[in-house]
Amino acid sequence: MKIIKKYLSNKELEPIHQLLGEHVYMVYSERFRVNINLNLFESSCFSLSSKKGFFNFQTSWIDFDDYEYYQLHIEQTDNPKGIKKSEGGFMLPFSTINITPSSAIVKVELFEDKDEEEWNSEGRELITVKYDSSLLFTQQDEKQFLVGVSETIADLTLFIRDRQSIVEHLEPMKKRLEWK
Repeated sequence: MKIIKKYLSNKELEPIHQLLGEHVYMVYSERFRVNINLNLFESSCFSLSSKKGFFNFQTSWIDFDDYEYYQLHIEQTDNPKGIKKSEGGFMLPFSTINITPSSAIVKVELFEDKDEEEWNSEGRELITVKYDSSLLFTQQDEKQFLVGVSETIADLTLFIRDRQSIVEHLEPMKKRLEWK
């Protein structure tokens, strides 16, 4: 079996260091959908608001002839991604998730997932793709939230605040990196 690793580069992970010690009060999105049964939100992008700007998380589904996987994108900007502004500089309609009271982020864990090919008709070697899938943020008050890949071809990113839902989401994954 062939293993392909599609991890975020050190440069792509740089914004994560900036979030340590930060308070995140609001999560912005152009719009999102809520899955009450799974206690999660899904959107094309989530932007975590902090005093250091906005930390944007977005997912792409990458599909090649031989394999497929989900790619998480992270960037730091001055404005939330995907939210338009009026001529006067005001943000136009958007959605928010309020996570107050907030305490400082003291730990961030990066989890990897994998897409295992179970069979192929061409007779070639089976392929497993390992990729960065979810970031678990732990706050000083021990509350947590997760931003990660929503495994759908619709390029959705998910946000989870409920502890049990986080545990269930991370169960098949493996922790790859940690920042404190």
